[in-house]
Amino acid sequence: MTTKRTFKEYGMDKIGGVSLKFGSVNRIEPHVVYLIGKTWVKPTREHDYGETLSLVKKNLEDRLKRTLSYTKDFENKYILDFSLTPINMIVGKAKFLQFQIFLRQNRKDVKGLEKVKEALDENLRPIIRAMVIDFEDNNYNLSDRKKT
Repeated sequence: MTTKRTFKEYGMDKIGGVSLKFGSVNRIEPHVVYLIGKTWVKPTREHDYGETLSLVKKNLEDRLKRTLSYTKDFENKYILDFSLTPINMIVGKAKFLQFQIFLRQNRKDVKGLEKVKEALDENLRPIIRAMVIDFEDNNYNLSDRKKT
């Protein structure tokens, strides 16, 4: 007996040095979708990195909760994995950040992945853009490539 692979992933346009892709483990009925963002984060001045990273993550979560509370495309539940720590962070040295956001589509209106892309663009693109601005306002450069 063979099982049919239903995993599917698509690239999205970059936002301020953040590479994005989205997908689902079930392309036929994508009840749960994910968004993955990747970037290199480089501080440009010495400061409390832990405090800044906590602030950026908190702002991301707050914006995500607020957006999900009014959208009809996704349920108001999510999982956010934000993998960047201030350990060994120094001025001028890039560290890799990857974040993943898992969302459940509204059960009454499950869309195909092409429509999901439109919903993600409408709902999450402004949130990611705001995260990029948060980093820049706190003296970090973001890039989709590691620069030495």
